[in-house]
Amino acid sequence: MLTAFFQRFCDILFTATSALCRILLLVMAIDILNLVFGRYVLSKSPMWGEDLAILCLVWFSLLSVALAIRDGQHMRVVLLINAFPAKLRHSTEIINHVLAIGFSILMVVKGIDLCLLNLNNTMSGLGISTFWLFLAMPLSGALCLVALLEITKEQLWSPTQ
Repeated sequence: MLTAFFQRFCDILFTATSALCRILLLVMAIDILNLVFGRYVLSKSPMWGEDLAILCLVWFSLLSVALAIRDGQHMRVVLLINAFPAKLRHSTEIINHVLAIGFSILMVVKGIDLCLLNLNNTMSGLGISTFWLFLAMPLSGALCLVALLEITKEQLWSPTQ
């Protein structure tokens, strides 16, 4: 019951994250086209354009890491791991996930510190706090943590192991 709930929660969470990443990528592309058009055709670009592009890029980049982890598409070196026997390979994968879980927790903790540190700073072009820029780090860490817990749960308790 709990695992079915957790799986459904993960499916909804990562579907929403994927949709948000697509929106961010679209907004960033339109914004950059607007900046280029304004700069080279109109000789004047909006002052908020670069800050919006940076905001979208940071959020898109960090949120998509969790999607890549969940789908098994995150970059990693497998040459050495694939040379190991099956049992050692499985143990190595679990150790890798535990280390990645530790890094995700570090992203959450230090990301919150970074957000609080930048609470009073402002992105001049957008007129918003840089808190919103740095909030991507702890949220990405939390999403990575959920994805890694889901994968580790499957590896530890899958019937084929």
